[in-house]
Amino acid sequence: MSYSIRMANPSDVSSIADHLCRAGGGLMEFLLHNVVPDVSPEQLLAVVLTEPQSALSYSNSIVLDEDGEVKGVMLGYPFKDFNISEEMQMFVDQEKLDAVRSLYTKKIPRSFYIHALSVDDSVKGRGGGKALIDIAKEIAVDEGLDNLSLHVWRDNEPARILYQKTGFQEVEDIPMTRHDLLPHDGGMILLKMDIE
Repeated sequence: MSYSIRMANPSDVSSIADHLCRAGGGLMEFLLHNVVPDVSPEQLLAVVLTEPQSALSYSNSIVLDEDGEVKGVMLGYPFKDFNISEEMQMFVDQEKLDAVRSLYTKKIPRSFYIHALSVDDSVKGRGGGKALIDIAKEIAVDEGLDNLSLHVWRDNEPARILYQKTGFQEVEDIPMTRHDLLPHDGGMILLKMDIE
């Protein structure tokens, strides 16, 4: 293991935005495509990440750093803060919000929500994903929360295997309709891991 794990800082926002898009499997692109003409979803996310009051602030991110490069990200916060924000309601097309609304309806009480977990291929298999989940557990305990939770695409087999190995259990299926920017079959699954 030649990487280190650290709190994100403002200079990481572009890398974090890229990892959020990868972790979302098209969800960010679906929601943010053409919200601002000629501005990519990654560019919009980079702006959101600089907002200190946003659940998606870089300050809620832990990064896996190797030789000064961000090779992995875990962005998380209390599940109660996972919602369709006022900004999303103002800027994202209502039809798109309706298509993903089911993600936001089921809440797990007293849970630390892992909004995104992404690790570069160059560090996969070296314990980075598990290390980021372990940090999420520590944060949850420090915040007095009882469990971790996250959503995963049903067809994302590598992620589902990691989550199963680390102790996550399926809680609920989240139906999602396939779209050009959401190229997944089977919808999403809400997962939970109790912290002992």
